[in-house]
Amino acid sequence: QTVLRRKYQAIAEPDLDYFFHGGAYSLEHDMAGVEAMTSCHVSAGQVSKLFFIFARFFRIKVPSHSRKVPGPRAANGTRTSVLQRRYRVGGVTHWKETLAIAGEAHKVQLGEWLLRDADADYCYIADGANSQQQEIMAHLASRRNKQTGELE
Repeated sequence: QTVLRRKYQAIAEPDLDYFFHGGAYSLEHDMAGVEAMTSCHVSAGQVSKLFFIFARFFRIKVPSHSRKVPGPRAANGTRTSVLQRRYRVGGVTHWKETLAIAGEAHKVQLGEWLLRDADADYCYIADGANSQQQEIMAHLASRRNKQTGELE
């Protein structure tokens, strides 16, 4: 029964390494966020909230640590400090960067697929826009007529 208890305890309170390993977020953490952004169409600004929503629903403890940060000034003008709880879940900037890396990996994967097949009748199409300092790209593999060169 003790083994079973430890097994369920590890699920309810995952090790820090499951979220954060070697000074960076773990692959499991990043893949869960990328899947939320790509499969469920969740924006980068909302991914962190999903971790807390599902952790609360499944009663899972998200790893955290306390950090001393500057607090309000006291009546005599001296600076105070307060302990703030920091969770080991990526923020908006992390998710935007992760999505950008996944987009680049997708382009490489698509290009490699096209180069590998000598008889491929596809071409690579990319359309980009830059809004609010964020690059948004659409990548497609489109059919191309080999005789005319026109897209189908």
